[in-house]
Amino acid sequence: MENKTPFNLEAEQAVLGALLLDNSIYDTISPYFNASDFYDPMHGRLYEYIGANILGGRKADALTLANKLKDNDDFKAIGGSE
Repeated sequence: MENKTPFNLEAEQAVLGALLLDNSIYDTISPYFNASDFYDPMHGRLYEYIGANILGGRKADALTLANKLKDNDDFKAIGGSE
């Protein structure tokens, strides 16, 4: 049976991009969002990594995320940092 759950990958990417640009957004959305809310499982994993950095008192941006994920097999499978 086909999954009929509505989703918008561009919206998911926009949320992740916004978080990387302004980490303070995490405090606003984290009570309402969790990784399982993302249709794309890799987006959910990225959200978890971003949240872990922020909650750990570290900056979450494209560079820190790429460094954290450079050895992650799932990340490599979808093209890595490219």
